[in-house]
Amino acid sequence: MDQAKELLNKVPYSLLAFAALAYMAFDWYQFENAPESPLLMKLAEEQSSLQEVQTLEAKVKKAVEFQRALDAKRAELRALAEELSGLKASLSEEIDVPALIKTVVTEADRIGLRIESFAPTAETKGEFYVEKTFSMKVKGVYQQVVVFLDRLSALNRIIRVDGMDFAPTGPQTARYVDLGGQLRIHAYRYANSKADEIARAEPSPEATSPAGQSAPASPGVKGGGE
Repeated sequence: MDQAKELLNKVPYSLLAFAALAYMAFDWYQFENAPESPLLMKLAEEQSSLQEVQTLEAKVKKAVEFQRALDAKRAELRALAEELSGLKASLSEEIDVPALIKTVVTEADRIGLRIESFAPTAETKGEFYVEKTFSMKVKGVYQQVVVFLDRLSALNRIIRVDGMDFAPTGPQTARYVDLGGQLRIHAYRYANSKADEIARAEPSPEATSPAGQSAPASPGVKGGGE
């Protein structure tokens, strides 16, 4: 023991201090740079947690944007459904052919245009409507034809006129030249489409909110005024 003390006493303190500092420096280096260093492991855990947080934030941002886009699409669908309902009000689901013929004949009689024939020719189905075409032969002067077409355009019913083919039937030197020819009249009726299915499937705000739910009817009460 005494010999060990003597050896220590012979070693300079500066050398002991240097050795201690070297050991501390090596230990610190190991703490910062060794693969199994607790510091590096902790930093790796923090980096992994940070990446997870960033990934979750990106997912949350996408979810919020998707929800906004979904709400906008729902609002757009509701607006289209309302617009569709308004259009359906101006376009009936059936074409009343006798009423249509009576209307056309009445408008022609009011201006003296003679109708020689009026008959359906074809029916074409579109995505939202069914188009029924009628062939019509008439006789009259140019002014009568123009006024007749103008009256048809002012009807509440949606009617389109095309296929006009007229030729003079009397002297072309007369003040009013008689014309004879034919034209096509297109009438339309509404046809159920995918838009109706979407509108029926889309729940209304009243149906989805608790306040909009109707109370169940009493067992002994019946509707219809009975």
